[in-house]
Amino acid sequence: MTDEQNVLSRRAVACKGWRWMPGMRTISGRRLAVVFGESRTAAVLCDLRDDANSDTEELQGELPDLNDPATGGCLLELLGTSRWMVQTSIVGFKVYTDKKGDWALLAVATTLGEACAYALLSLENSL
Repeated sequence: MTDEQNVLSRRAVACKGWRWMPGMRTISGRRLAVVFGESRTAAVLCDLRDDANSDTEELQGELPDLNDPATGGCLLELLGTSRWMVQTSIVGFKVYTDKKGDWALLAVATTLGEACAYALLSLENSL
């Protein structure tokens, strides 16, 4: 991920509505198989480089991989039906937000995960 995506990922995890979901991949390359705990902060992580290596640990300090398509899909589900729209184009994804009945361009993203992170931040700022 780029430095900008790392910052965006860190900001998304800090949002009030953030939660880890099964299927997401961390930037360290591990896939979340099961997420549990009262505040959904622990998970069974599968190391994608070594199928035999999986462990349970806290997710403190982990960041989602915004380039991963499955993580992007989880972020899309996390957003639900909100006041935003993502439009795909040849250059990537354009994220729009509803500004009192008018759609305003919020960001241009290269991946679905990045676009959803921008939308999540937009929602957080509008609350």
